Amino acid sequence: PNPSRKSKHHSMQSAFKGSNREVRSRILSSVLKGISGRADIEKIVGKTPHDIEENIRFLIKEGFIEDVAGALRPKR
Repeated sequence: PNPSRKSKHHSMQSAFKGSNREVRSRILSSVLKGISGRADIEKIVGKTPHDIEENIRFLIKEGFIEDVAGALRPKR
């Protein structure tokens, strides 16, 4: 048994499948593999352009990726 589950501050994460966390991980994985175009990322991730763009903005804001002249790259 995991003793942290007894803590009053313990909470379960929401399901990963279909979540924004999954979308962000797929976007980040794609960018790390050198896929930089939004259209290519949309095909790989399989979500709406709105969902993709929303999660790209989050990843940029959090400092994981950057947008350089329309191409997505890992932040260095």
